[in-house]
Amino acid sequence: MSLQWTTDLVIFAAIAGVSVTFLLVSVLLGEIFEFGDDLFGEGDGPFFANSSTIFAFFTAFGATGWVASGQFEMAGLTASGVAVIGGLAVGLPIGFLLRVFKKNQGATNYSIGDTVGQTGVVALTIPAGGNGRVDVSLPGRGTTTLIARESNGGSINAGSVVTVERIVASIAYVTEAGGN
Repeated sequence: MSLQWTTDLVIFAAIAGVSVTFLLVSVLLGEIFEFGDDLFGEGDGPFFANSSTIFAFFTAFGATGWVASGQFEMAGLTASGVAVIGGLAVGLPIGFLLRVFKKNQGATNYSIGDTVGQTGVVALTIPAGGNGRVDVSLPGRGTTTLIARESNGGSINAGSVVTVERIVASIAYVTEAGGN
């Protein structure tokens, strides 16, 4: 079967070609040159409002329209309808997944001050008057390791459960949980 290059076939092929080019450029160079950042800023817009989702939609739109028009010889308007369905079938899941990943990425951010009042486990023994290390779990945000000192200048053995009392110059001052 020979493919005849009709006007609608050329338009769909051009849309797919240009869109896949922009999609690849935004994925490969986006982090370096900030090409294709969210169109509404820091994720404040709808989940589909970023360049990757829009380029994925138009790539799928063009490719689906190209196949519908060329392979199945559908009329331009019918091929366009099929192309919209193809674009949505690809664009919506990509937009949703990108939104989920972006939310999860932001969920790991915390301030060292958020560790005050939290419990942790001594990972490296804290010698009297010296520094050790404490692993502190932050609910919903994972675990972080802090340089720590015992609040009263004493020592705490590795494996002990401690509470972060305060933070001074990025050092956590801790006391053994249940202790004075």
